[in-house]
Amino acid sequence: MNKEAHPNLHAVGLTTDILESISRRLRGGGTEKRGEILSDEDIKREIVGFVVAVSTRIDEIVGNQTRG
Repeated sequence: MNKEAHPNLHAVGLTTDILESISRRLRGGGTEKRGEILSDEDIKREIVGFVVAVSTRIDEIVGNQTRG
């Protein structure tokens, strides 16, 4: 996820923001398991998939606007 792959969105920054937001919003037992939650491979994979999809779609929208 670099500028060349997604030039219209800072994908790494968005990923970091999402993880920080999850961390801040954990409640109850989630706060005790924060490290385990944030390092979970399934959670990280879902977040990365979401960020890539959003980044790709933004690039498509921007590309369509500049071409049309």
